[in-house]
Amino acid sequence: MGAVDRLLQYNTSLAIMTTNKQTTSTTRSDAIRDWLRRNRIFSRFWWRCHARFPRLVPSLHSRRLSSYMERDIGDNEKTSIPLEEEMRVLCIWCTEVYGPSEIDALYTGLEKLDWHLDRFHGPQSGCIDWIKRQRQFGSEGTFNLGIISRRDETRYLAMNYFADLPNGVDYLIAEVHQLCPSLTCVQIAFVLDEAHQKLYTEELQIERSTTHEPIRDRFGSYRIMDPYHHKQRAIESRRCELQTLSVQWFRKNLPGLFCSTPLDGYPPTAELITTQRASILEDSRHGGDSMKSWPRLMANSFIHNAWRSTEYSSLLFAPQDSDSEDKSHILISLRTSDLPVAAVEPFGGYQPSAYTSLIHERVNGILISFAAISLLNAFRRVLIQTRDQLKVASPRKRRVLKSLDYIQNFFSASLQVPSIVGELAEKARNEHSYRWSCEGFIEAVAFRGEPPAKFDERIRAHTKHLATRLLNDDKTTRESFKQISEVVTARESVKAQRRMEILTVVAIAVAALSLWIALPPVDKWRGGLRDLTNTIAGEPLATDSVPVPPVAPLIHKKATPPKTPKPSLQEGLRVKIQKVPE
Repeated sequence: MGAVDRLLQYNTSLAIMTTNKQTTSTTRSDAIRDWLRRNRIFSRFWWRCHARFPRLVPSLHSRRLSSYMERDIGDNEKTSIPLEEEMRVLCIWCTEVYGPSEIDALYTGLEKLDWHLDRFHGPQSGCIDWIKRQRQFGSEGTFNLGIISRRDETRYLAMNYFADLPNGVDYLIAEVHQLCPSLTCVQIAFVLDEAHQKLYTEELQIERSTTHEPIRDRFGSYRIMDPYHHKQRAIESRRCELQTLSVQWFRKNLPGLFCSTPLDGYPPTAELITTQRASILEDSRHGGDSMKSWPRLMANSFIHNAWRSTEYSSLLFAPQDSDSEDKSHILISLRTSDLPVAAVEPFGGYQPSAYTSLIHERVNGILISFAAISLLNAFRRVLIQTRDQLKVASPRKRRVLKSLDYIQNFFSASLQVPSIVGELAEKARNEHSYRWSCEGFIEAVAFRGEPPAKFDERIRAHTKHLATRLLNDDKTTRESFKQISEVVTARESVKAQRRMEILTVVAIAVAALSLWIALPPVDKWRGGLRDLTNTIAGEPLATDSVPVPPVAPLIHKKATPPKTPKPSLQEGLRVKIQKVPE
């Protein structure tokens, strides 16, 4: 046997011994694990430690985190964007509305931004004068403010409108819409710069692994976060940052109904995401393995909720599901490779600015209609919360004034609601208004072989339903609040009368007690009554009455002899006659 054969035999025996040792150690660890599982006290203590610190203490019943490595590789591959694909988020739309109470704030904000002046210094009036005429004569319309950039920008012609833009925003596209006589809407598209357009792509390209995350609200439990959920959370965080960027700008410069009380919520927003080959909303409808694909991760919605453009089949939009009730967001998806040359040539060809301008013209009316629906939902949410939070004061609780103040604040804050909702309900009866602004979109997926519904008809019917129901609820709530205030007032009047009765009885008792204290003792009453009776009967006064001791004089004077009375004339003559001698 040669040296090579002996070396191979030695390596083989060494490998067999190592394998036997590993098998023995594995069997021994499994036996220990089984023994620990059967021990209830130790198992319970170990489970509490594992649930509290799942990343440090392994579980006795589940697999280790290292066993998820194979699955994590596949999930990271599915949720990453292919090299031949390019995805960009081009802009964020934000829409704010202004009622009769907020219109002065809009005028003030436009004047501070210098957007009230005529753009081209022509004979036409500025934005504020146009809004006043529209609200006065009750007509609908749009005032285009155009492109708005920073003051040091010189790449656009006729740049007369400027503003302080947030970080990451290249320029703005602003418009003012008059929805109805009492409601004005300002819509602004925040076009992002090159770095912020690839925020979603950067988050998807980061590889992540499965982790255990404790649940704070529930002690002793945790959730298993795989790469798909980690990336989904990162995308939602980035999306929230972009939404907050636009909302904060409105709160600082042009606050309206959504940014002020009592709504105090988020204005409706929308985002435009472009791809070259894939379609986010279309590719997210398949099941199976594609449920963890990157299009499904980006679109937090199903294809059944999407609407497709009849002009460009690759243009779709869908409302996004949100955990918060006061947030309304729309995802607009565009596959750029399907756009014809004639569509983008007027805007400069196949480039991000051309896609933004093209889609902005197609969806601005749709976003305004969604803003009206969001406003109706916000009004109804505030109405329900106000109705549920109001508690009539019970006789044992001193909350009557608080309830009356609450009702008064409701009437003061919702003074403009009936007029706005009534005008929106009246507008929903006019199908031509919605056909002009929301035409050109149908259902992406039709149900049961029926023809796809048109978006303008669907949103008009939905707006009419919401406005009619809100008018009825508002009328019922106002009548209920009036009845509650009357009941509370009547009950307080009855309670006040009872308090006055108790106060009167107490006053009478105090007066009687004071009289009893001021009267003399009973013995003096008897002597006084006896003297009074004797006087009336003509008898001498009773001698058994207790004489009142004389009061000692305060100052002692010298005693003087009593004066003798002067005799009268007759007595004097009689005395003289008696003294005459005989």
